[in-house]
Amino acid sequence: MLSIEIPETFAPRGTIEWHVSFLLTMRGAYFSQTVDDGELTLLEVGSRFIEQPEFRRHIIDSLHQHGSGSGVELKVLHTETKVFDIDGEPVPFDFLTAEDRSTGEGRRLVDGVVTGSRGTPVLVSLWVDEDIWDEELVTKLIESIDRKSTRLNSSHNDIYRMTSSA
Repeated sequence: MLSIEIPETFAPRGTIEWHVSFLLTMRGAYFSQTVDDGELTLLEVGSRFIEQPEFRRHIIDSLHQHGSGSGVELKVLHTETKVFDIDGEPVPFDFLTAEDRSTGEGRRLVDGVVTGSRGTPVLVSLWVDEDIWDEELVTKLIESIDRKSTRLNSSHNDIYRMTSSA
């Protein structure tokens, strides 16, 4: 899918594989924050509709509305787009400040879409509670992306490494 350095504070939690008829295939992995609430999701999306900006936006908006996978309804307060150089190409990532609609607790979200090693889009989506937000760590995570490699790097044991087939 792609190579990315997973921070030590995130532990592997599972894989994702969805097939919706002939319209959509999603494959990926997710990692949970070990210190507090948070999740990192890598999601490869295969669909004939993926080139349509509305379709991509729908996937990302669905993650935001549900806390990027946590089931929490969020209110987005601020969005900033930052552009990173990934393998010589500019890739925008959205940095969002949000709050849990039911508790008012702060959340930070970051997502972007990179072209993976197979030429398919890979959504990189992260959310963490406001109190553990570390922009330097997030920047290092994004800058570690190497879409030409199929290795997932991590400080975790090899059993948790995702192969190119994941």
